[in-house]
Amino acid sequence: MRRTLKVLSTVALIPAFYLLFVLLTPWLQRQGTGLAAPWTTSLVVGQVLAFPQIIGGIMAIFFLVWIAAGWLLRRVSGRNRRPNGTPLVGFLVSAMCVGLALHPVSGPQEGPTEGRTMSVVSWNVHDELTRADLGHVVRGNPEVVVLPEASTGPLEKYLSELGKDSDYQVFATSTGSGLSPTSVLISKSLGTYQIAEGEEPTVGTLALRPADPASSNPVVLGVHTASPVPRWMDQWDSDVGSVLDDVCTPRRDDSPRPVIAAGDYNANPWHGHMATIPRRDGCTDALPASGVSRGTWPSSLAAWTRTQIDHVVVNGDMRVDDADVMPIEGPSDHVPVRATLRF
Repeated sequence: MRRTLKVLSTVALIPAFYLLFVLLTPWLQRQGTGLAAPWTTSLVVGQVLAFPQIIGGIMAIFFLVWIAAGWLLRRVSGRNRRPNGTPLVGFLVSAMCVGLALHPVSGPQEGPTEGRTMSVVSWNVHDELTRADLGHVVRGNPEVVVLPEASTGPLEKYLSELGKDSDYQVFATSTGSGLSPTSVLISKSLGTYQIAEGEEPTVGTLALRPADPASSNPVVLGVHTASPVPRWMDQWDSDVGSVLDDVCTPRRDDSPRPVIAAGDYNANPWHGHMATIPRRDGCTDALPASGVSRGTWPSSLAAWTRTQIDHVVVNGDMRVDDADVMPIEGPSDHVPVRATLRF
């Protein structure tokens, strides 16, 4: 019986050590080890790992209760039995997991330290954009605004009412029936942009580039990947990988160009391909690079318990000066991300 209990107590540590491996993967990737936690994009595990700080906290409480119960049992029984060290190990590992989840790892930046700056805002508005919310987003005149699930009709109407319709070019994906488009606003201060036909890495992503081939302004990807639901798990993983490959892989053309991929990745910094960003040369995820741990979804939860699935990712020809989660909580279940970039 005692041996069975010992085996069970050891098995109880497996989830804690697995979560620790998951949360250490970006750091291990940054060290060039090639080690990565398995199953992070598989059904059930992928969904559970969306909230590592909550899972780590629950496990820490479980092991803490176990420690207290063991102490109480020894007191009541009067036996001077050696305490089981398993729950203490489990508690310490779980506490480490919470700390790591609240401090995402970022790789070194390679972008320019001088040059022009621009502001980017990304917000999945869940097709519930209001005039007031759009007013908050375009306040300060960000050069790029990416709005997954934003229909162009209301968007253009609100821009006109806000007197901003002459400031922005409006682009949107062409999506299938029942799917809201990914809309992108590009400030006219960046010059004329056009849709880069055939360069979209995913169905829900819009690729835009300057119409002038000589322009040094960035290529912009408005990102919306498949959701991690049972029938789309493989597509979700593939979408995230395709976007990162498109942004982080060195450009094949002769002249380097800054690239921004902003939007809803439906993946946090530890899911699958996202965990490889710290080892990709010059690739930077704006929120972790700025030391931001607050999440973006769902907006109904406290900021520290949300998961960070909305991202602004740039290549090595740009540098993240600053990024944060904006304090706007509209009808959407996401909150927006803002980043200041240098190129």
